[in-house]
Amino acid sequence: MHSNQPGAATDVSAAADYVHAFATPSNPDSWSSRNRHLFRSETSFRWFTRMHRAELIESGALQLIAGRWFIYVPKWPEALAACARKDAVRTLAAQQSMAA
Repeated sequence: MHSNQPGAATDVSAAADYVHAFATPSNPDSWSSRNRHLFRSETSFRWFTRMHRAELIESGALQLIAGRWFIYVPKWPEALAACARKDAVRTLAAQQSMAA
């Protein structure tokens, strides 16, 4: 499938880079359901994306398409790691200030 519009996917393989972020009754296959080793529940993953929504959107890793949230797989690992680092630094600083 080809399109002449700028930014349009030029082949079907590009569509494989987008995965539904959240499971729904009509679509149980989602990024969160495939990655239970990172987020043990759908609620945990939803909380993470809510807390980091701005960073994830800015990085291009989380995208809203036709009213549904999608993970853009090529950008997700780096964005996830950046958010995790930010959380770790914040947690460490809080622990150190409590110990002082």
